[in-house]
Amino acid sequence: MNEPFNRTPDQVAELTDYQIHELIFHPRDEKGRLSAPEVELPGEEDRLTLEEERQLLFGMGQALGVPEAALQAAWRQKHGER
Repeated sequence: MNEPFNRTPDQVAELTDYQIHELIFHPRDEKGRLSAPEVELPGEEDRLTLEEERQLLFGMGQALGVPEAALQAAWRQKHGER
């Protein structure tokens, strides 16, 4: 009685309409189980350079109001004194 959600009726009752829609129309495998999308891992060409990564960290950090000293400490923890 838990098809097509693999959830009990009480669990389904707690889902939003959006979540129910996503469960019903989500791709399934040959046995009817929800299938996970293939994940592509980034290749060498997709990686950020150190300078791009630094700009991203400091840009986002400043936009979020993170103090400069905290950003510097985070950078040093990950990359050392580069």
